[in-house]
Amino acid sequence: MMTTLEGMVSKTQRSLMTLKERIHLVSTLTSAHNMYKQFEQEQEPIIQQRIQQAVDEVKTKSSEDKQKVLMDASRQLREALKEANAQSNSKE
Repeated sequence: MMTTLEGMVSKTQRSLMTLKERIHLVSTLTSAHNMYKQFEQEQEPIIQQRIQQAVDEVKTKSSEDKQKVLMDASRQLREALKEANAQSNSKE
């Protein structure tokens, strides 16, 4: 009888640990998701502003200059995304 009771207690303890681990995982994932959403909201205006600047520049340039402007804007956007990613990583 004691062995059966000990087995049940052991199984219950393992189940509780698994439940605690799952709760911790969900909590961690929720936190990471919220951090990403915050990052996204902070960076969206910056990215939109840079895109608009590029569009405005393209409207005023000749076709040869447009390609240069677009390539430069693409480079700047990549740099902005790298910078935003680095800032996000430093917050963690």
